[in-house]
Amino acid sequence: MKDLGPATNFKTLLPGVPDPLRAAITADYLTIAWWADCMSEAAAILGEIRKLAAKGTSKDDPQFAALRKSLAKHLSEATSKTREEFGQPWGLLAMFEASRRRAEASFVITGVHLVRSA
Repeated sequence: MKDLGPATNFKTLLPGVPDPLRAAITADYLTIAWWADCMSEAAAILGEIRKLAAKGTSKDDPQFAALRKSLAKHLSEATSKTREEFGQPWGLLAMFEASRRRAEASFVITGVHLVRSA
């Protein structure tokens, strides 16, 4: 997929699928691939933090502090690059879980005869 690109591969893998639908599948693939790479990078930083913590390193240790700062920067950048796809339900749930369920939630239900919010 990475060598030929998703557009070429999905055309081969999904013959007969209309171009607009294939474009949506490609966009989803790219978003998921980006998210996976981003979380893998965050996991690597967390792994280094855990190694230091296992050694009994103080949270005031400069290396520990630098790793925490690196993780915060990485997650901040990931949040700033989050695209519209993450406004859909799966993305919202993923971000909610990634924040350890700290985010406040609200919703609006609208219909012909009903409008509710909470």
